[in-house]
Amino acid sequence: NPMMGKAIYDTPIFIGYRTKKENRGKTGVQHSLSVSAGYKYSNPVKGIFLNVRPTYILTTGNVLYHSSLQDNIYTTKATDKNSDVQTVGLSARLSKSISWSKALFGFSVSNLLSDYSLLVSDHIDDSRMRSTYVGFDYSMRPLRVISIEGNSSVSIYEHQNISRDTKSATTNWEHFLNLHVLPSDRWMISMKNDLHYSDIDDVGLDYFLDFYLSHNSKSWEL
Repeated sequence: NPMMGKAIYDTPIFIGYRTKKENRGKTGVQHSLSVSAGYKYSNPVKGIFLNVRPTYILTTGNVLYHSSLQDNIYTTKATDKNSDVQTVGLSARLSKSISWSKALFGFSVSNLLSDYSLLVSDHIDDSRMRSTYVGFDYSMRPLRVISIEGNSSVSIYEHQNISRDTKSATTNWEHFLNLHVLPSDRWMISMKNDLHYSDIDDVGLDYFLDFYLSHNSKSWEL
């Protein structure tokens, strides 16, 4: 990737409107090891499907950056310190299809645990991040003129500074519900609902509602 050549320059480079990055000015070496496995089970007669995947990732030679805010410019500067990142994860999905109403229900879970180093006040702290996801999705067409699809999920992010014995956690909820009405083969009326909630300060609850009317023909779409 030609853009990776930016890493060998120690001249400050703006990577955003108010974000500046300074690299080491020399090449580096980074190694990555990834191991994954998978288990799949499917029973089309009963409409049951299962997928389980464990993963392990080890990355060495990651550059640690020092961050600062000066004159409303956020600057990240590379240091001479490196760190290793070790991630262990497990994900699974179970789904069930029902011939009546052409319905499909799915349940997904995943858990990632990452151990890494964090530069705080020029001191390298051992840190850990745990990411947990639980989601339920569904789709069905109980009538020829009605189609329904949606999902609900929760994501939990837990950060622990092991060196300083501090913890913090964030929880995000997301809900989607889409309703489609097809009065004819060429017309479709859609209603899309999005609900988001986060316990982060100043984020809170957000709700979006959209309506769509579309028409399809053999040569064009409106």
